[in-house]
Amino acid sequence: MLIGFVDYVAAEGLSPKPAGAVLTKLAEFARTHPGQAWRFDVVPMPGRGVEPTAMLLPRDGSSGGWYVQLGTLALPAPVVDIVWDGNHVTATAEIPGQPRKIEGTVQEDGSLLMDLGFGEISGTPAENETPATLPTG
Repeated sequence: MLIGFVDYVAAEGLSPKPAGAVLTKLAEFARTHPGQAWRFDVVPMPGRGVEPTAMLLPRDGSSGGWYVQLGTLALPAPVVDIVWDGNHVTATAEIPGQPRKIEGTVQEDGSLLMDLGFGEISGTPAENETPATLPTG
């Protein structure tokens, strides 16, 4: 039999916290779909803080998803009818009860300036997330 233990000490004033499901999903997309996934920080409901979401927009014509955290899971709203024309993309986000057309343009820095139906928002490429926010497992 074998048992192992790992001890560590966090820097004073810091308290490590586990990576959320959306950040884990971003790490996966950075590896499996480079240049096709972005992090969008949104306020999901009035009175709540900003939360990260992940959007996958494959360039091969397959369906993607807009992932939000629900408890310990990252659940997607399907994104369909994805059409890329150079750096410009249009699609339909099938948000339950309120499907919406979305469109955006990849900027020179790799960010995605996107109109999600409630104004423009800029998404950070999954590959540009810092190691502290993107788990590698």
